[in-house]
Amino acid sequence: MADEIGISIDPQQLAGVVAQALGEPTIQLGEWQIKPLSGGMEQFNRVYQLSGQAYTSSGERPWSLVLKTMLYNPSTNDFPHGIRYWKREAAFYQSGLLDDLSCNLVLPRCYQVSQEGDAMWIWMEAIRNDLPRPWPTEKYAEAARCLGSFNGAYLAGRPLPDEPWLAEGWLRSYTELATPILQTLPELRKLSFFQKTYAEMSDDFILEAWERRDEFLNTLDRLPQTFCHQDAIEDNLAWRSSAGGKEQLIGLDWAYNGIAAVGEELAPLVFLRLAFIPELENKLRLYELCLQGYLAGLANAGYTADARQVRFASLTVIFYRYFYGGLVELWTAARDEGNHAFIAALFGFPSIDFLFNILSETIPFYKAIYRQMNEMLPYLA
Repeated sequence: MADEIGISIDPQQLAGVVAQALGEPTIQLGEWQIKPLSGGMEQFNRVYQLSGQAYTSSGERPWSLVLKTMLYNPSTNDFPHGIRYWKREAAFYQSGLLDDLSCNLVLPRCYQVSQEGDAMWIWMEAIRNDLPRPWPTEKYAEAARCLGSFNGAYLAGRPLPDEPWLAEGWLRSYTELATPILQTLPELRKLSFFQKTYAEMSDDFILEAWERRDEFLNTLDRLPQTFCHQDAIEDNLAWRSSAGGKEQLIGLDWAYNGIAAVGEELAPLVFLRLAFIPELENKLRLYELCLQGYLAGLANAGYTADARQVRFASLTVIFYRYFYGGLVELWTAARDEGNHAFIAALFGFPSIDFLFNILSETIPFYKAIYRQMNEMLPYLA
């Protein structure tokens, strides 16, 4: 079936996946529908929700599935250890790497992985999110604890995976994408979005921190390494109540999974929330709360961490991934004012000025954490 959103679904394949999801040997499809879900700014990945009715030996039953498709892109996807290797998430689900991991971070059930022409397809359960976003503050600390338990298992003796498709040096590769953007800094300064967002950050500061990136990134490489999700933002996590009332944190979108330093996992969770929190004091308070949660999770897994290492790693990732990486992801698109309405809608804002204002309020936080990074560097280098 080819629908109006441009994807062709084989009814026989769909029936097989639905049967698996329902725990039935065979089913007959009734009426069903498909709709696109938000896929962020990644133009080569698509996420769809499919739902309908199925006729089984025990009667008519409703069903719901999620299909994620990753389209091959020769300009970025060929290198298995690279930033956006197109088969990484599919290979991760096929690997069963976390099947026997005992922690409160779990995966959605995966029913089928297949290659369909120039795309990888992952069929998985539709996740019920029992906690609306944004979460209460304490749930971010609890999520950090779950992530710490996950990372801590590998630091406490669980063997690190060595699959050929794992992301390696993800942060360094991602940061380097900013090189051509920084070469045009004088031109960027003339653009209205840059003036509104980075007015309080001088070119000297931007260029000094950029020239010193290897000092910080090389130090990260020397810290204890663990297996990470690497994109555990709130939108890629969901809380679900399980049997007995126990809550589980479900990790979605494993496209960046790979090896990274202890503490790096904390950065995406914290930054994508604190960017929307006013006042530097409140931003730092949320960070400290989540840092303590992550350290508690490491301890629960049996790993006693050096808190300075965790703090340094998380702050360094926040600084280089979201400041310089932001120049690549967001500001490249924002240079064309024709994209402003799309970007605003993506973040749920009436206009892009709301986003510019929010990001301008993160500048004092960037400066504060850069000072902390420098203070810790001599002890870790």
